[in-house]
Order: sequence, then structure tokens, then C-alpha cells
Amino acid sequence: MIENNLKLLATHFSDYDVRLSEDKNFLEILNPYGDENIRIEYISDDEWTPYILHFSFQHWHMNDEEDIIEHINDIIIGNLFSIEFFANGNRCFGGDIGAQELQELSYEALEQFTGYYGISKLKDLADSFKVRGWHPEANFDAKFIIDEFGNITIKKL
Repeated sequence: MIENNLKLLATHFSDYDVRLSEDKNFLEILNPYGDENIRIEYISDDEWTPYILHFSFQHWHMNDEEDIIEHINDIIIGNLFSIEFFANGNRCFGGDIGAQELQELSYEALEQFTGYYGISKLKDLADSFKVRGWHPEANFDAKFIIDEFGNITIKKL
């Protein structure tokens, strides 16, 4: 059953190198542009969200093949990216971020996006972040820079 569910998804991405893992637990869409592959896991015992979609730092629990296909397409065409925040080199938290949010990237926008503004401040939880996309030219690492006046900016590394 696992293999059949994953094979159905594989047909939608036949333009790419798509592989079923030896243990038949994962379907992997190999990224022809870099190291960030997309993996889909099917867990038959999970009646609510049997699919887990993995990309870069992130994963999403999903239940509908059409939503999975749409999500994967958003990653492939560059509308959706993985973002992960770090403190002293250790992973803190992350999520996904859209292309529009990346175009308007600022510390203040990231605070609003993550919900860490007001009493809790993003800078108090994380000192850097990484963005990963399907196309490597969209990937970057960045850190927060605090000047002597307390202004916070983003410096891409």
C-alpha cells in the first residue's frame, strides 16, 4: 500500500529523477540544481495526516495528495522556501517563508512573520537564520547585526 500511494505522487513529478527508497518508506524527488531534495513519507497507520513532506530543515504533515502536489510545486518554482533560525549555531525553530516575504526581508518583517515581537524579541531567541530553496541561487545564510543604537539589521553571509 505504501508503495502504491507514493507511486501515484511520483507520476506528477516524472520530469525529475524520482526514487522510492529501498525500504519503500520514502519517495525522493532529486533536486537537479543542488542538495536539497524533496522527500515524501507515507505512514499508513496515521489516518489523519499519513503523508510527511520533507524539504531542507522543514517538514509538513499532510493528508491530501493535491495539497502535497501544490506544496511541492511551490517549492520547485521558487514560491516557497525553508527558513530555520539559530542561536550560537544551534537550531531553534523554523518554518516556511514565501517569495514575497523574502523580497521584503527585514528584521522587523521577520519578527512579525515569526510572532516574536512585543515582549518576546526574535533577537533574544536567535542570532542567525538560513533560507533554503530548490534553486541554490536563492539560498543564503544571514545573521542579525545590532548597532550601538539598538537598531537591528540583517547581514547576508
